[in-house]
Amino acid sequence: MITNNQNISTKTIDQLLVDFHTLTNMKICIFDASGKEIDFYPERLSPFCQQLRKDHQLDEMCKLCDKKAITECRTTRIAKIYTCHAGLTECVAPIIVAGVIRGFIAFGQIREEKSNVAVEDLAITLYPELQKEYNALPIISKRKIEAAAHVLEACASYEQFKQFVDTLESNLETRIEEYVEKKLTEKISVERMCRHFHCSRKELYNIIKRAYDCTPAEFIKNRRLKYACELLQTTSKSVSKIAVLCGIEDYNYFSKIFKKELGITPRDYRKNNTAK
Repeated sequence: MITNNQNISTKTIDQLLVDFHTLTNMKICIFDASGKEIDFYPERLSPFCQQLRKDHQLDEMCKLCDKKAITECRTTRIAKIYTCHAGLTECVAPIIVAGVIRGFIAFGQIREEKSNVAVEDLAITLYPELQKEYNALPIISKRKIEAAAHVLEACASYEQFKQFVDTLESNLETRIEEYVEKKLTEKISVERMCRHFHCSRKELYNIIKRAYDCTPAEFIKNRRLKYACELLQTTSKSVSKIAVLCGIEDYNYFSKIFKKELGITPRDYRKNNTAK
């Protein structure tokens, strides 16, 4: 269950997961925007999947299936029903708030009615009990799976989830700030940030705009200049060295943007803000 501190009671979200499982007999879980599983009910993996994942190669195939489904869902922005490599039916839907994908909600580890995947067809021979565990999985009709997918999408738009992912996003804002602070001496691009935080350019722009009222490039520049001001006040390092430490190797360019933004040269800033 959810363990991180949030502004809303986790009991409401947990109860929603319990209710969905009670009605459908399907496992349900929540992922954050990067695809990391953060909540589930009733258990993370069914006994069948637990046994399956004891094999490293099969475990990697399972992870790849999840990753592909979430990637496609992130692109299409609609629920996706799919069959995993082990023949089980699963579904994932995006949690979208204010046009931004804040996470994903999914159900799965079930058998579709009339599906008859044998263990031999899956090339799973390591565990004799695997066929038994497979046969014990819930069997759901295609119509009920589609109906569950519609309910899943409704859950993804539930107001409590909007509040829930607002908390996740506030954490993301902190992570973005920490990332930029850590990478100040390096070249930071929007593309790299998108890859790191598993989001599109539009989503990154929207998050930073709402949190800091600027573009990603402006946010990075402002952080570089803030750090430069700190170094000018607290160290005796040369302006050219400070420029490099702030990720701007061109001294002239550094001085130019510093004066443009603060209305004063780095040297004069140091003179005016260093204790006599």
